[in-house]
Amino acid sequence: MKNSILLNFTKRSLSANKTRTAVSIIGVLLSTALICAVFTTVTSIHAAMLKRTIATEGSWSAMAQHVDPKKVDTLVANEHTKAAATSTVLGTTQLSGDAYTRSDNGTFQIRTLPQQLKGTADAANSLTITPAIKTGAYPTQTNELALPERYRDVHFTDANLWSDEKITVGSTIHVNLSDSTSNADNTAGDTATNTQIHSYTVSGFYETAIPFYGNSLIASDNQLVALASSNSANYTTKGRGMAWFELTGFSTQDELTSFVESTLGTTNTDSADDAADGTSHDAHTDTADITRTIFHTNLMRYQALRGRSVNWDALWNFGLFLAGIISVASIVLIYNSFAISVAERTRQFGLLSSLGASKKQMRRCVYVESLLIGIIGIPLGIAAGICGVAVTLQVAKQGFAVLLNSSGSETVTLSVSGFALALTVVFELAVLLIGAAVPALRAGMQSPMSAIRQTADIKMNRRLTRKITSKTRSLYARFAGVAGTLSSRNLSRSSSRGTTIVVSLAISVTLIVITGSFIRTLLPLIEAQNSYSDADLVINLYSNKKQSALESAKTLERIDSTIAGLTRQESDLTFQVPASMDASSLTDAMRAYLTSTSYTDIPPSDYSYYNKDSNTFVSALSVHVPSQATWDKLAQKYTVDKAQGALVLNSLVTTIDEKRQLLEPFNALNNMHLYTWSSDNSLYLLLNAAGQIVVPLYPDEQPSAGKDGTDQAQATNSTATEPSSADAHATAEPNYVPLDSLGDKITKHSITSIAHVKNLKSEAPYLAQESSSNLVMYMAPELAQKIMASSNEFKNPIIYVYYTAQNSAKATEALTDALNAAGLNNDVYEGSYEIFDFSTYRRNNQLVTQTMLLFLLLFTGIMVLIAIANVFNTLCNSMMLRTREFAVLRSIGMDEKQFNRMVFCECLSYALRGLAVGAVISIGAFWLFWKFVLTTADLSSMGTSFTTFKLPLSSLLDASICVVVVLILSVIYALRKTRSTNVVEVLRNEVI
Repeated sequence: MKNSILLNFTKRSLSANKTRTAVSIIGVLLSTALICAVFTTVTSIHAAMLKRTIATEGSWSAMAQHVDPKKVDTLVANEHTKAAATSTVLGTTQLSGDAYTRSDNGTFQIRTLPQQLKGTADAANSLTITPAIKTGAYPTQTNELALPERYRDVHFTDANLWSDEKITVGSTIHVNLSDSTSNADNTAGDTATNTQIHSYTVSGFYETAIPFYGNSLIASDNQLVALASSNSANYTTKGRGMAWFELTGFSTQDELTSFVESTLGTTNTDSADDAADGTSHDAHTDTADITRTIFHTNLMRYQALRGRSVNWDALWNFGLFLAGIISVASIVLIYNSFAISVAERTRQFGLLSSLGASKKQMRRCVYVESLLIGIIGIPLGIAAGICGVAVTLQVAKQGFAVLLNSSGSETVTLSVSGFALALTVVFELAVLLIGAAVPALRAGMQSPMSAIRQTADIKMNRRLTRKITSKTRSLYARFAGVAGTLSSRNLSRSSSRGTTIVVSLAISVTLIVITGSFIRTLLPLIEAQNSYSDADLVINLYSNKKQSALESAKTLERIDSTIAGLTRQESDLTFQVPASMDASSLTDAMRAYLTSTSYTDIPPSDYSYYNKDSNTFVSALSVHVPSQATWDKLAQKYTVDKAQGALVLNSLVTTIDEKRQLLEPFNALNNMHLYTWSSDNSLYLLLNAAGQIVVPLYPDEQPSAGKDGTDQAQATNSTATEPSSADAHATAEPNYVPLDSLGDKITKHSITSIAHVKNLKSEAPYLAQESSSNLVMYMAPELAQKIMASSNEFKNPIIYVYYTAQNSAKATEALTDALNAAGLNNDVYEGSYEIFDFSTYRRNNQLVTQTMLLFLLLFTGIMVLIAIANVFNTLCNSMMLRTREFAVLRSIGMDEKQFNRMVFCECLSYALRGLAVGAVISIGAFWLFWKFVLTTADLSSMGTSFTTFKLPLSSLLDASICVVVVLILSVIYALRKTRSTNVVEVLRNEVI
């Protein structure tokens, strides 16, 4: 009976103050929506990342290479194995030289297409990535092969691999193949090798990619991999090849790896990351012949398998962190709402206590009230959160496609998880119960007599007396007279209520300032990234075995004018050359950097790049040679010689105390000396202890005679031999020869017309605008030709050509087709060119920025709404609780002007204190963000704007305006509700 009475009492109290109840429900709804949105976004991103990983890397959990077939069968039969497939090695042959592989000692290997062992055909085929066929078809007969696209129209002439003509679809190749078959019954793993000549018909050419072990069927280190039909061989009989497994039923990575290792009996294991970068084995080990197991750690990161570098944990931890912030703001809202509600009903709780209600029952009234609000607010919030995420993901789908590095339509789609919804409910129930806990305790502690008398609000003590009579309070009296005096005493008498309002305002200020500061930090970064170049397309030309970059440039010049909508804007030829200069031209910061332990380019012992005694500095320069028209503009702007002048970029990316930052290396650079020599190898300069410039020479670089005509090789190294292979540098110690002793082998180029610049964006908008960790020089074309002609070292420079395009995608396609038809190629290993679509890059950056800002603004907007609802609820209800006081003041003669002045003084106090507290907290939080994020992150592309801390004044101004607006609206609403009351109505309500 009592419980029914108390429940009815709770319902009546909710309906009695509809405004407070509605604001509380809205607060719970917003809080639930935001928490649900955070968790749903996390699950949606995880689902998309998992889908993307499977699409680009395969669904395999473990890959075994050259493992005993019997053990493979054991793992396939296990209930943990969902799907399995193999690729069998038919044979291998050694190739001579580097004509068909990236370096010497390459091999030609034939593997079968995936062979299904377990699971559906689709599941087995999706375990690893099979390259797409560009020309022809996959092999279906045992005498057919598919080759990499880069070998189309190539004539094989190797002793172990040859063809009768240039290879096309239908051509025949001949292979002197070593057919290696593992002896599964031999525990030593011996192999039986038979060498035979096999002839195969080329059925097609597959798309060349950079393959990694496990992720790709064509994974290799230095191999030409050919694909045979899946029925060409069987792993059970051959025992050589790769087997992929999709495994389920594990909760940790260690549990999965231990199970696989114990089943297959392999101890030589890697992660996919280690296999990709080649760090897991000795450099001289051929990983194609290793018996090992590789685990797909990238996939495990999105499958909730606890272990090393688990992105599942990282994203959920971030989501829980955001949910915690939301919960704190929501708890404050719920607490304020119920604290005011309990204070308003002090008399009612006293009456309930006098009628026999226990403390537990009165506390239960408050908890039931919070649960009733939650019953309405939580379902609505979950629905709003899911709908909000769905709409946001749809709006930002292009940005997410870029973030997923998806070239197609793959993006983040809505994924609703029962776990995420349950976690949302748990969080919000905790918010409601925690927020209502203190008010519930206060309700249960009310005694009948004190509640009825309501004398607690007017008890005086010495501390309160001092506050009321302090000089600070007298300022209110001077400003607003009697109304000011009343407002100061109200503030002192109801300090706890004022503190609640101030805390609410401070939280709002902190949220607005932090978010605004973050946005103002993010936007310049994106703008800096998009200012790299104004070009839409950039083509990089490289030298390869077939032709040099200079020859490719001539071919490109004939072709690009035929492409519709494509306009050449700029060209840039680059090479590196060593230089020396007077160290007095360096800034103090640069000299300090060169002598510090932070200088990462560490020279050999007893040698350096900067010598204080000789006041000399040596360094390699990255030289850029723009078009003649662009150079003429630059030379005129910076008053340097058009034929022999140069500009040095006065910006250097350095690492000081493990922090990346920009440094200005020069203060007054007037001249510089560049050095070239007749050798094909790069010239490298150092300073010895005496400050003399020396050149490290290896045995294959020793000149035949020195300046004095003596045999320089004998003078420096009696064991010097004739020029050897590239391995000479790795097997011999260099001799450090004085530069002057090399005589006419060295050509010295002195530049006296020189200036240093910070940025060339206005004069050369299409040139790449980026600071580098190397010193950068822009050189006159005439001077560059003179320097390049003096050494064979510069016969293979890199050339960049910049274009604008009406449609960058169509122009890229047309230009690629035209260049390939002219004999150039963009192969990932031996390509002669690369095309970069800067227009799409800028668009993608903009999409990513918009996506980030969209989520940030939505999060901030809802958080600010929660804070505003908190302030509005607190201020309005605190005003309504004073209905009796306001009615009495009006009844004794206070006019409207004095009344408004009193309220204005109180609100001014709240605003100033809230802004002050919020400003201190937000500035402290932003300083932590600057200290531990901005100063440690690599923001060198943004300039020096974040090397010193700056107050977020713009965000503080935004917060001040927002606080003032909220206060005005809250007070106007509250005063309208109280203005119609009079003392008779109030007293009658008090009695009732």
